[in-house]
Amino acid sequence: MTIQKSYLFNKKSYINLIKSFIKLGYEIKDFDSVIPTRRHLILRHDIDMSINAARDLAFLEKENSMKSTYFVLMNSEFYNVFAPDSIKLLNEIKSYGHKIGLHFDASVYSQNTWKNNIKRELSSLKNIIGECTNIISFHRPTKGLFDLKKKIGGISHTYESRFVSDMGYISDSRGGWHYGHPLSHPSIIKGAAIQLLTHPIWWITKGKSSKEKLNNFLKEKYVFIDSELAKQCSIHVAEKFI
Repeated sequence: MTIQKSYLFNKKSYINLIKSFIKLGYEIKDFDSVIPTRRHLILRHDIDMSINAARDLAFLEKENSMKSTYFVLMNSEFYNVFAPDSIKLLNEIKSYGHKIGLHFDASVYSQNTWKNNIKRELSSLKNIIGECTNIISFHRPTKGLFDLKKKIGGISHTYESRFVSDMGYISDSRGGWHYGHPLSHPSIIKGAAIQLLTHPIWWITKGKSSKEKLNNFLKEKYVFIDSELAKQCSIHVAEKFI
């Protein structure tokens, strides 16, 4: 049996990666049903930059009968989660059979207010899309938030010990496999579960390198903002891009 270990980040390689895990006996599970000692695979996506990219990846997964959990920032500088288009995209992701959760940026609050702000942001997210998963992920977590044996304010999170040390944890942070390819992870040899964190921006945006992908993302944002400015302000004429 041939297992692909490609380092390319695109739609095809993402699907091939997940299919390779399945060939190794892994079964896709969510955070509520995963068993650390079994060949279970959690597919997690943090939406750091683009809900559009998340929707495209969610559709790709649906076409391949895969289920994931997507975590959305409520205070992102890159997208407005309350905008009608964003709400539409998030509901599309849900309609594909995926779960939506809160991606919480703890750095913008003092620690003694985390509990109340997590509950407030969760409430806002539920108001937008209806029911969502109560487990949260942290945006760019500090060492103090990683591998905790307890919940935060009574709320489960993706960096609890049971999800990162009792099982394998793999991330495509900064658009690369900086600690080795997922298919070479020690948990595979042990037959243990794996939490696979990916960010849609790296797999959906065009470009051969993470830097090229970010540049293309910026160009797409410029075109979008330019078009919106033309709609909202009569003195602005949108540029023509080839």
